[in-house]
This record gives sequence, C-alpha cells and structure tokens, in this order.
Amino acid sequence: MSIERSRYDIAIVGAGPAGMATACLVGALNRNLKIVVLDKRPNTTRDHSLLIANDSIDAMSRVLSEGLMRPAACVNIEAANALLAQFKKWRGRPIKTSVVETTLAGFAKNQLNIGVHRESQFNIKAQATLEEDQKKAKARAQGAAGTEGTRAEAEEEQKMRKAVSFDEFLEEQTKGAQIIIGADGSKSEVRKAIGAKQIEELTLSYLLELKCKVSSKEFLGRRKIESSKQSVKAEGFDFETLSKPRSGEECNVVALHKFIDKNTYQSLIDGTSGTPERPWTMKELEKRANGDKRVKKMYDHLDNYLDGRSHWQDKVAAFPMKIYRSDCVARVYKERIVLLVGDASSGMILQRGVNKANKEAALCARAVLGFFAREGISEAEVKESQAVVALDTTSERDMKVRMEDPITLPPEFVQYQRQSKALFESERRWARAKSFGLKAGEFLLKLALLPFKIIFSPITLALYIYRWCKTKKAKADL
Repeated sequence: MSIERSRYDIAIVGAGPAGMATACLVGALNRNLKIVVLDKRPNTTRDHSLLIANDSIDAMSRVLSEGLMRPAACVNIEAANALLAQFKKWRGRPIKTSVVETTLAGFAKNQLNIGVHRESQFNIKAQATLEEDQKKAKARAQGAAGTEGTRAEAEEEQKMRKAVSFDEFLEEQTKGAQIIIGADGSKSEVRKAIGAKQIEELTLSYLLELKCKVSSKEFLGRRKIESSKQSVKAEGFDFETLSKPRSGEECNVVALHKFIDKNTYQSLIDGTSGTPERPWTMKELEKRANGDKRVKKMYDHLDNYLDGRSHWQDKVAAFPMKIYRSDCVARVYKERIVLLVGDASSGMILQRGVNKANKEAALCARAVLGFFAREGISEAEVKESQAVVALDTTSERDMKVRMEDPITLPPEFVQYQRQSKALFESERRWARAKSFGLKAGEFLLKLALLPFKIIFSPITLALYIYRWCKTKKAKADL
C-alpha cells in the first residue's frame, strides 16, 4: 500500500506519542491542512507506562485553548474540545505508551481525517546509515557460507535491512509536503539526514538491559507486572517493561533494566562488545563472569530471573543514560522545512522524556499553525530571520548548508528553535536537581542506618558464633 503523491501539506515521521500529539494539535486547529503520519512499525511495540505530568498536559491544553478563544473558520471546534477533554483525563496519571499512541491515532483518523500509515516501506534512513547497513548485510551474507540455515538467515536479514533513503522519501512519497516533522526517536534518521548533530550533554547514570523473547501465556501466567508511578522492583531489577505481542505471535519481547554504577558499566563493556549495537548473549556473559566479580553479580541477577522460563534471542547490553540535544531542530533541507520534535530533538531521563516531548509538540504545533496562518513574509521579517539563523550557526559546515538553501527558514521556526533550546535547558536543570536529590537521599539513608549497623554487627557476629559452637557441641555429643 502506498500513500497518495503530492497530497499532503505536512508529513510526520514517527507515530509515537510526540508525533501523534503534534499531528492532533495541528489538525484540530486547522482542518484545512492535510497531514500524514508515517511509521515503519506495523503496530505499537511499547507497552510500558508513562507518567504524564501536569505541566506537559497544560502546555498542550494551552495551545488548544488559545485556538478556541479566537476560533477561525479553519478550527475544528468539536475535535479541539474532545482533544482537550482527553488531555485532562491523562493529567498526572500513569498511562501505557500503547494506550497513548492508539488513542491519539484513532482520534487523528476518525475525527481529524489524518492519514496514519504503519508499513515497513516507511523505514526511512539517512543515506549514510543506509550505505552502512547494506555493507554489513552484504558482509554477513558472504560470511554465512556454512549451512543453508545460516545463509537463509543472512538473506532474510538483508531483506529486512532494505530501506528508503530520506531523499527518496522526500521526492517520491511526500513530494507535495511543505513541512517534514521528524519524531522518530533518539536515533532519529531524519536528524542524521539533514546534517544535524546530537550533542551529548550529561551522563547521570548507567543502565544494564536484558532483552529476550518469552512465551506470552507462560510469562503472563507466572507474573504480570502492573504499572505504577514508581519504578517497579522485580527480582533485583529496577524496572521491567513488556511489549505487546504482534498479531499472530504468541510471544512478547521483555526488557529488564537495572541501574548500575560506573565501575560495573566499565566491567561489562569490552571494546564494542556489551553495547546495544553489539550485545552479549547470556552464554557469552557467563564466560566473561568467570573472571570478574561485578559481571558475575549481574549475570546471577539475570540468570535467576530467567530460571525456569522459556526464553530465546537474549541480548544483554550496558549503556549510559545521557541527556542530549540536537544542535539544530529546524532547518531548510532541499526546499522543505524540516523540524525535529520529541527524542529526535533532545532526550531527557528520570521520567521526563515524554513530558519534554509533549511540551515540545505544543511549541512545534504553535509554530506550524503560525506559519500556515501567515499570508506572507515581509521583507523586514526575512532579513531578521536571516540574521538570527546566521547568529545561530554552530559550524562552518552549517553555514555552508544554510547559504546553499534556496529558501530561508521562516521566523516561526527560528523562534521554535530558540524555544526548544530554552525548554531543554529548563528540563536539564530539573534532571540535575532530581539526580542530585536522589543521590543525596541515598547517602543520607546510609548515614542514618550506620549507627544501627555498628550496634547490631557485634550482636549478629556473637549470635553466629553461639550457633556455630552449639552445632559443634551437638555433633560432638553424637
């Protein structure tokens, strides 16, 4: 199935919470705009909970309220009020990711007439990524000359790696769209394609992750972890997420996560091995655990969890939890305006990622609506936007790209770039403060428990010696 060519004004890449929120906000306040949302995933794959904070709901509600206060002919009043009511229901509540995505996608299709297409043909990648993947697939296919099974697996992997480049996507699938919005996550291919760079700002913690496939019936029958506002403690793990089973499959992908310290992280990483790009299998991790106590402790955690459960395709990786941002979230690329939103723009941790994304979706929607509402750009505004863009340039390469652009970035999107950066700075300060508070709380708790350890340690030792002596005497009597 293919979408109709030259039909849409706005194309959004990524049907996650950020992409769908942006589409619904814009569609509700301008029914004349034709919007399409594209995602390579056939269905929602995440099923963990998100705590939608009040400030992010307020930011999206404010955009809708402003549009309803001065309703133009293009405003879909009924849909805007319904969306406003839906946002209020989510206010301050933990909501599953799949519920957010399916609710907004259903709303977009049924009430806003927005096209939402989930097909593998929308596996959009930057040209550099596409070339690298093709080289890897070719190398694996050549190396799999052993058995028919391995060769077939390599061929299947090569087929799955087929994707469309971003430039082809612009020319063939969204030829008429004036604005492309990248909402395709932290590893955004849209960001890579337009030449924006990810700036890693701050590492606050490290995470150990186990991903594996498990039997749906067997797993859910033994233990189903319900979502809550706090991280779930599951057999030594800080939290666990369970994906939705795909149609026709009786298995889930489970992801187990545990916060670890820097020394443990360094022990788990061996060059490129142990990373998300090159994860360990459990067998490989077992061999590595023989010579390292820290790795042995983590392996035991994983092994105890998986004991007695049918599982396969296990992958173990460790990675830093980083706050990052893109050096550019609005750019003119091949006569199109390309915007980044959500994790594609910047990433936050400590349950603030989705809330930052919602607030950014509100900023993006306001900028897009302002752009289409404006009848024309005055000469003064053009000069002002050119000056601002020149000042915002971060490198000679960026300056060259902007000078070659045949059109100038409109002022609404220059302002969006400023606002997005200010939002990131605000969220980063909050994350630092919370991270410091958590570490300080943990330190104070240990300090408070120290007197009890000092008092009870000799008592515990005495009891142990007494029991040992008693057992020794009983054996001697026998």
